[in-house]
Amino acid sequence: MLCIKQCWLAFGCALLVLLSSCSTAPRHVAVDPTNPEAIGHWEGRLTLRVAKNPPEQFSTAFEMTGRPEKGQLVLLSPLGTTLAMVRWDFARGELAARIGRAKFRLYG
Repeated sequence: MLCIKQCWLAFGCALLVLLSSCSTAPRHVAVDPTNPEAIGHWEGRLTLRVAKNPPEQFSTAFEMTGRPEKGQLVLLSPLGTTLAMVRWDFARGELAARIGRAKFRLYG
């Protein structure tokens, strides 16, 4: 069970790294850094290539809202249904998908 949680955590981290190259900030993003309630909103496409023989490639849409202290990432199917959702705050995170839920602690 612990291995599954670690795999999901690694997968989520890899997704977040890849999101930085695919995200676009829409016009309605709150950008006032002096306002602690300001949140961002990003939408885009994410492509994951698995280097194996034969190579595999997966593509999905995403929506991410929040800030580093608290936020949410949603992965969407081509039809717009939710494939997985990751929510986090400063102390913990939660991954919800069709196969189940995984909770993990952050920063300690």
